[in-house]
Amino acid sequence: MSSERSALFLGVDGGGTRCRARLADAGGRVLGEGLSGPA
Repeated sequence: MSSERSALFLGVDGGGTRCRARLADAGGRVLGEGLSGPA
């Protein structure tokens, strides 16, 4: 396991009909996504 720290970016779109979230690393690689109901 590396001791280096890497920046992570979390984007959240909370709306009236659905909510979306995406987690990405500093290189733009998507690490995870989520979709749910209204906020």
